[in-house]
Amino acid sequence: MARMRWAFLKFGFLDIPVHGRVLAQLARARFREMNHIRAAVKKAGIFVVLGYSKRYQGSLYISQSFIDENGDIVHHRRKIKPTHVERGFRGEGQAGSLKRVIKSLVGNTGALNCWEHTQALLQYYEYAQDVDIHIASWPLIFNTCPEMQYHISNEMCGGCCDTYMPTARSMVSLDYIQDLLSSFQPK
Repeated sequence: MARMRWAFLKFGFLDIPVHGRVLAQLARARFREMNHIRAAVKKAGIFVVLGYSKRYQGSLYISQSFIDENGDIVHHRRKIKPTHVERGFRGEGQAGSLKRVIKSLVGNTGALNCWEHTQALLQYYEYAQDVDIHIASWPLIFNTCPEMQYHISNEMCGGCCDTYMPTARSMVSLDYIQDLLSSFQPK
């Protein structure tokens, strides 16, 4: 199921009947759909990070599964802190979701979900896990319409992606800082 774009439209979060239908849909087992996706990944021989909504017990989560070239789920994480209207109907990720970098055939692959890209400590923690390739998961965003709030527009989300890599390059290691500081020591 796609992330719930309607919730970000003006007053979409007040649409209680839609929330009820979403909960009912996600309550059904999704094993068949996931098995089809895993089989397709295996057939293609690729590594995939899949973002989707997941219901576990009484909560909804914004989730990502890392699927390797054999079709195996090698890691699963949840968005650490839901943002905006998500807070009203989404659960928070657990500590295990802080691990977001997995070794793959193409390098250390990491991922963040949506507005996690704007949270500096989550970014830094990913960099500290020696990420080579970053997957940016965002909800399906169509062209901006009058009902769309600016913070979830194509322009704003694109801007967040544009600043992600320069931010990554601004982080430095402790060794670098110590070397820099030692160069200023009086001789």
